[in-house]
Amino acid sequence: MEKWILENKDWVVPLSVALLSLVGAALGGWWAGRKRIGIEVLSKNRQEWINDLRRQVSEFTSVATELAVDIVDKKMTTKYEISEQREIIKNIHKLIIIRDYLILLLNPDEKDSQNININIKDTLITINVLHNTDKQKISDGIAIKHSEKIVSHITKLTKNTQLVLKTEWKRVKKGV
Repeated sequence: MEKWILENKDWVVPLSVALLSLVGAALGGWWAGRKRIGIEVLSKNRQEWINDLRRQVSEFTSVATELAVDIVDKKMTTKYEISEQREIIKNIHKLIIIRDYLILLLNPDEKDSQNININIKDTLITINVLHNTDKQKISDGIAIKHSEKIVSHITKLTKNTQLVLKTEWKRVKKGV
């Protein structure tokens, strides 16, 4: 075999080099393509996660704000009957469902995500305190104080969510 290769080296060596180059290029292209597809899939999944987080936080803040206004309005202007209490409780449960989903979306090891969880918890606590305050004990001052607290928690929640979204967007752009 060696003798044959030496006798035909003028065309065997260039052909061997060409074949090895072709195999190397094919493997390199395959590897780069897999890596690019992996980055694209990861970026697409991150973008979906960003959109989902944005939607869920928006839903939470919307329901929480509406619920706080509704509780104050009903406690200050009506008899606050059982049907109204059931509606309030139904909306509190809706917030809890959104909270649970958000907890699953967030990374428990990242500080900004932890802050989002704290803001959500504080919002729910304040809404529950407002809801559980006896109708006879609620006054304009107490209602305003609780409403301001809820607005403060929601403002912090929005700010912390923006920080998480910005961090993730940077990761998407980098393809990391």
